[in-house]
Amino acid sequence: TPPTDISACLVGSEMCIRDSIVAVDGEPILGMALSEAVDKLRGKVGSDVTVTIQRKQNEPFGWMILT
Repeated sequence: TPPTDISACLVGSEMCIRDSIVAVDGEPILGMALSEAVDKLRGKVGSDVTVTIQRKQNEPFGWMILT
């Protein structure tokens, strides 16, 4: 669940309510089947996955997560 505390969102350390995931490992997910996008987000066990986040009108930014 995204935090409702806007201060955490402003510094870019948390996902916010209106953030959108736009790519996984550099591959855009727009138009991708939900099940395929979820599989990409889960990745292989122990691997790193980079998620690209779009926040309002700002430049998209990436977060690396360990699956």
